[in-house]
Amino acid sequence: MLKTRIAQVLERLDKGETAEAVRLCALLLQEFPGEAAVHQLAAAAALQDGRPADTLAAAKKALELRPRHGPTLVLAGKAARAASDTALARSLLAEAARLMPERAEPHFLHYAVLLEGGSPDVAGTLERLCQNFPGNTVEWQEIIDILYRAGQFEQALHVLARITDRAPDPGLLAKKAIILRQCGRMTEARTVLEQAIRLNPKSARAWFLLGLTLQDEQMPAEAAEAFAKAQRAEPDFAEAAVNEGIAWQEAGDLDAARRAYGNAVRLRQDTFGRIAQAITAAPRGELWLDLRAFRLSLAR
Repeated sequence: MLKTRIAQVLERLDKGETAEAVRLCALLLQEFPGEAAVHQLAAAAALQDGRPADTLAAAKKALELRPRHGPTLVLAGKAARAASDTALARSLLAEAARLMPERAEPHFLHYAVLLEGGSPDVAGTLERLCQNFPGNTVEWQEIIDILYRAGQFEQALHVLARITDRAPDPGLLAKKAIILRQCGRMTEARTVLEQAIRLNPKSARAWFLLGLTLQDEQMPAEAAEAFAKAQRAEPDFAEAAVNEGIAWQEAGDLDAARRAYGNAVRLRQDTFGRIAQAITAAPRGELWLDLRAFRLSLAR
């Protein structure tokens, strides 16, 4: 009976019905106050409902009933992190990682908390992550996002170099290229994006970023081709079509620019304002006083 009711709560959580899950957990706690699993479930429901204090309280009760339980320690660590209690989060997640050496989640969460707290003890943890979980792309993307938001671009590049050398991934390579572009290192960004495209030739994001990089390197015709490939990889990618038109215009091919602009407007009408501004730009452009006529010309 208890298993069935726990399954009902988990079903509510899967559907995002957190308020109902919390309500059902409250009923279970009244009937089974000595069950560690019920307190753990209440902690999970409270965390998903955005209530870190309640999560911590439920997790602590679960740990009293079932000490050194890794998944419960992870829940408590997440709650402490959400409550900005870095020291507690670090302690809980370090213990969870020690108890579950084969599970990636506590190790990545512990490293994230170390980074957020500015701990000097990050090098050893990074080394263990690189050795044990090089292919955990989603978790690595979250780590890179933390570093990027903190403006720690060189550290992010260091981490990405360690990971992509061992387990190249198009998404992580694209993130690396974004950071390289932010640092003004366009030639390196282009090389990284070319590697990403070799791994996944249908990556619209990589083609688009390559187009931007080629534009920055004053290679407009090559940029236009990259934007065109981005739009072919993602047929409704109107922004890529606009940028293709701008790049052709920079290359001096106004006919090709008009074709790309027409494609962009067909994909998304609200691109017309940007196109109307771009059409007057150098080195070749046109001055249209009648924007309605210009819009009609793109529809041909």
